[in-house]
Amino acid sequence: MTDHDGVDQVITMAWRAQEDLPFLRRCFLGAMRDSITACFGDWDEARELAKFDAQLAIQGTTVLVRNGADVGFVMLTETPDSIQIHTICVSAEYQGHGVGTEAIHAVLARANRAGCNIILSVLKSNGRAEALYRRLGFSVVADSVHHRHLRYTGSKARVAGSGLRAVETPTIGQT
Repeated sequence: MTDHDGVDQVITMAWRAQEDLPFLRRCFLGAMRDSITACFGDWDEARELAKFDAQLAIQGTTVLVRNGADVGFVMLTETPDSIQIHTICVSAEYQGHGVGTEAIHAVLARANRAGCNIILSVLKSNGRAEALYRRLGFSVVADSVHHRHLRYTGSKARVAGSGLRAVETPTIGQT
């Protein structure tokens, strides 16, 4: 991706631990407020923060950084045969600028190297995110009351040849 001055912008996935918690909370609340409200009919920030904190797996969470600014995060849950994109959030001011696409391509490349499946769930009320996942090669495999469950069914060659330069820094457990 190139900015308005013709300078390449690279998304870096950085793990910095507990110090990122305030950013992760702000980013989640800002990115998910509309979808959660549409899905459940109301917004209770204290309830959503409590749910987020209870589900946060800090060791599987990386912050997305562009040009030195924290722009989003990805939380992954891994098993020997799959990587689940548990949560991906992009700050409102960076949505629509390829950040989510680059982050997902980095996860796809990682899963491709490991020979893993990639799965995720998306709120049915988050049509914009679902459209992104489908465009990138995910297909719906099941529905629940509030979510669509997707699996990556796209081409491995498409991942390898994406041309994106997302850089992944090691997380705990990687060398």
